[in-house]
Amino acid sequence: DSCGATAEDVRASLDRHGVRPWTPPPESPALTIKRITFSGTKLDAEKSFEFDWALGSGVWAISSEANDVGKSSVLQVVRWLLSGRDDVDSASRAMIQSARLEFLIGAEVIVVSVEGARGDERGMVEVGATEQPFVADSFESIMEEIMLTRLGLKPLMKWKKFQDSEDGRPS
Repeated sequence: DSCGATAEDVRASLDRHGVRPWTPPPESPALTIKRITFSGTKLDAEKSFEFDWALGSGVWAISSEANDVGKSSVLQVVRWLLSGRDDVDSASRAMIQSARLEFLIGAEVIVVSVEGARGDERGMVEVGATEQPFVADSFESIMEEIMLTRLGLKPLMKWKKFQDSEDGRPS
């Protein structure tokens, strides 16, 4: 009213410029980590190790009085198995021969099992009664599809400006 336009004129103008009302997306289901296990051989001691942590309900923390005892490695392994993207510290990853993550998205049970050295991984993703095998090259895309679909998310487009380019392109 203060600009002298009617509500109908404003709607028409917004429509002309492609402006639509924002509708919030549906709420994403909870993601709950149930158990993380990984094992391998310590490089400096030629000694086998196994890490196994079953998480119950509630809030959990990873702590220690000492540094370099594996706190970050546990979180990196969880992130790796959720995403399929192996960003585990190279020294830690060199020791890990197998890893397994059990988690829930809402009430749906998902289990990811991986074996092999970096770049030579193979494994299985179990979603309910469905099993999906993978190799190193397909792990990330399989996990992306599972996570985006179940969490109701859309992929983020990456745009990169390359040397000697004006506008850039998707990467």
